[in-house]
Order: sequence, then C-alpha cells, then structure tokens
Amino acid sequence: MNNFFTLENKRRPVVYYLAVGFALISINDLILSLCFYNHPEFFENPIRDKPIFFQILFGVVLGPILETYLCQALIINFLDNLLSLPAKAQKYVVIGIPAIIFAALHAYSWAYQLAMLIPAFVFAYGYWFFRKEGKQANAFWAVCVLHMLMNLAALCPDFF
Repeated sequence: MNNFFTLENKRRPVVYYLAVGFALISINDLILSLCFYNHPEFFENPIRDKPIFFQILFGVVLGPILETYLCQALIINFLDNLLSLPAKAQKYVVIGIPAIIFAALHAYSWAYQLAMLIPAFVFAYGYWFFRKEGKQANAFWAVCVLHMLMNLAALCPDFF
C-alpha cells in the first residue's frame, strides 16, 4: 500500500488518499449501520439537534480543523519526536495512540466509538504518511478535508 501513495508516483497521492479513505470510511459506516440496524440510538450525535447552520459550521468546518490539529497534528508530531523505537514499532505507536484518542473523544456511545476507530486510523495514517514524506501542509489539509467530507456525508441525510 505504501507504493500506491508514494509522492514520486505520477498520480496525486492526496487525491488517492481522499478517495481510498472515503471509500474505507463509507464501507465501515455501511457495515456498522447494518450490524446495528435495530439500534439507531447508538449512533445519535448531539449536534443533530442543532440548526443546520450550526451543524455545518461546527460539524463540517471548525470541528474537523480542531480535531485534526489536536488529535493528529499535535499528538503525532509529539510522539514521533519523543519516541525512539524501531521504525515499524514507532509507526504503529505513532498511528495507534492518536487513533484511539480520537475514537475515545467521540463518546456518544460505545458503538459510536467503535464506528470511529476506522476513520481514526485512516486520519492518523494519512497524517503520518504525508508528514513522513515531508509534506506537513498536505498532511494537515488532506486529513482535514477527508474529515470534513466524512462529516458532511453523515449530515446529508438530515438536510434532505
């Protein structure tokens, strides 16, 4: 999978990250919605009770920017600079810890936290990958845009 996203590749790695990440997150959402079909209350998000403007501003724009900064940028940069583990172990720790923290922060229900694990790992991996390749701005904004798209897709059924 690393060869697929290399920056030397003539294709655009950010576009592939967004496409593959969105597909993985959508498949995750589909599987979990089928598993918990009889329990939609597990996936209730308190932001859905707010006006649409509030949902878009905080759920689609500001929330992803803040969460990307706090859960990926700060933690991954800190851990990557602090730890001196073998490369493979460091990769798993630097991706795993922020992913678990991100999922834990979405404490609406245990099922919601479970549903957030796959997106959390996709976000952490994307940030780690682009940062490792020396593209700090790509790391932040690629993850941020994917997070925004995920949140917008989750809110779209409420708008129509």
